[in-house]
Amino acid sequence: MVRTNLYFINAPAGSGKTYFIKDKINQLLDNNFQSQILCITYTERAANELKARIISDAVDISTIHSFVNSFLSPFFSLPEVIDFFVEVYHDEILDRLVSNDGEYAMKYKEIIGLDDSRVVTIDDIKERLNRVYYNERERNSILYGGISHDSLLSFAFKLLDRYPIIKLKLKEMYQYIFIDEVQDTSSDILNFFYEAVLDSSTELYVFGDKMQEIYDNYDGSFENQFSEFDKNLSKKFITNYRSSKEILDVLENVYLSDLKIEQQSKKGKSNKKPQILVCDSINKFLENNLHKYNDFLQLRTLNRHRFENNNPKKDLSILYSKYREIYPSHLKIKVMDVLLPRDEMNNPDLLLGFIFKLYDVLEDFQCGRYGSVIQEIKKAKFSTDNSIVNIFNLEKLSIEYHKDKALYASIFQQIYSEFMSDNKDLHSLFEFLIGNRVITKSFYNEIVKKEYDDGFKYADILSISLSKFFLLAKLRYNQNISTQHGVKGEGHDKVMFISENSSNPGIHMYKFFKIFSELKSFGLDEFQKYYYDFKFDVEKIEKEANKKIRTFDVADRDMFETEFEIIYLKYKDNPYFEYINRCGVDFKGKLAMKKVKKMFNVNAVRSTLQAYKLFYVGCSRAKEELIVVVEEKEISGFKGEFIDKMMSCGFDIVNE
Repeated sequence: MVRTNLYFINAPAGSGKTYFIKDKINQLLDNNFQSQILCITYTERAANELKARIISDAVDISTIHSFVNSFLSPFFSLPEVIDFFVEVYHDEILDRLVSNDGEYAMKYKEIIGLDDSRVVTIDDIKERLNRVYYNERERNSILYGGISHDSLLSFAFKLLDRYPIIKLKLKEMYQYIFIDEVQDTSSDILNFFYEAVLDSSTELYVFGDKMQEIYDNYDGSFENQFSEFDKNLSKKFITNYRSSKEILDVLENVYLSDLKIEQQSKKGKSNKKPQILVCDSINKFLENNLHKYNDFLQLRTLNRHRFENNNPKKDLSILYSKYREIYPSHLKIKVMDVLLPRDEMNNPDLLLGFIFKLYDVLEDFQCGRYGSVIQEIKKAKFSTDNSIVNIFNLEKLSIEYHKDKALYASIFQQIYSEFMSDNKDLHSLFEFLIGNRVITKSFYNEIVKKEYDDGFKYADILSISLSKFFLLAKLRYNQNISTQHGVKGEGHDKVMFISENSSNPGIHMYKFFKIFSELKSFGLDEFQKYYYDFKFDVEKIEKEANKKIRTFDVADRDMFETEFEIIYLKYKDNPYFEYINRCGVDFKGKLAMKKVKKMFNVNAVRSTLQAYKLFYVGCSRAKEELIVVVEEKEISGFKGEFIDKMMSCGFDIVNE
């Protein structure tokens, strides 16, 4: 059943979605200036861009974290919520009290004013909490009621499950709700808004593009609810404003879905046909032709390629490797979230956020933008376990008189002259900044002296030269190499898509090319449904076994033989199961463990589906010219079919 107050707008890349949202909201305000409207964006930057286009107190525009915090904060001081917080984080509170040789407990007693000899208990924590709050940090301030960036949403949805009546407040607050980038939005968030407006007059509009669902935020569990959304508004997006006709023709032939809307190119023909460039070795091709394609944006699979450079002075790979040790792949915050964050205004790493801000402040001062300097310095703050503290020393740094500008000029010139050489590390910069009272002692201690459970967080980072960090800061604004994940949302005149496989992140590009070339019925809808369903079935086994299938042994295989056979029979005739998982093997009793793990490997499906979406997203970034580089040996088993398929999509084939 399609509901009358739910709308899903599938808007392909470059189709003017942001303008549509702006125009729709302004139209609603023109019809009724008292309309209360909520608009959720994915990043702070997107929120600010929309705020600049919509001037009305009746419209709340924010990221999901900002909204959830403002929506729930009135409840965060209620005794029931405080009790629930302690219940949810009971084990984490106990761990924090005894960790780091009791240092956290000692600090807590000092701040709260408890006797040193007293043993802090859960009851002590609960009695002294007067509120729960969002600390905007990467870690919970668990003893003081502080919820981190990563924990806010999970705690919020647990709270809403416990007290579902809170959801009713939403439809009383707003008549219209807009959610952008819905493909990057978790099912929990979507369910919250869906349940809040169900059977009400509040209208919910969600915008996205299923083909751009390249992150792991969405798990597919909202698909049934999506079927209740009216999708007719998608038909308005018939113009592509980004790509030439030749590139758009390729995109139309790659985007195989019932959701696809046939589009026309606003730019028209460029007379530059997209190319598939077949070479013997991708690395050798790039080395030999770097000068020829230096004005192309290169889209690589691996993030480390973005930081490598043959010139040692410009090579930033040490930053990537050291930060990857702090943010390994299993953590929620990934290394790329801090090195080149999608949302520059909210870098989850305190040190890098400061370096980027310092770089921007120096640039603003050099250009005479003193107002921006003052604003950035005043806004720069960070959260401790129990307070919000200034980063810069505001008593010393002000621009009120000419002598104040001279002081800034002296400090900033010293940073440039003394710390931009390769032999001056970040630690010496912080000693200079604290010695000259440029930064507060609290911030200095947080970066240089604070010891975490696993030691000093930034010990290795502080030994790297400031010049490397400023090169990274500059790279934010001038990138000629990106990853296929990292480029989403941006358009570039010339794009070179480098076709590579990767195990981490999992991308099976050439497996996708093979299926795309050989499978006549290939399409996004069927492929994605197979992935969601297969993933759900396999994870049921893993949940019952309390372990991943990749760690199964023979005893596990025998225990779940019936469940494995049911899944096998369910998907036996599914072409995606055959290509990716089954590969001609029949499931029979006592099947070799290696074959069992391959047959029921969800990541193999995800990595191939991911490759399809990344290929489309990468190609969709090109405005005028598009080159896709493939390696001869990787397509050797299906080269004829591959060339025929790509030519039918609109590519020219070039053998290098």
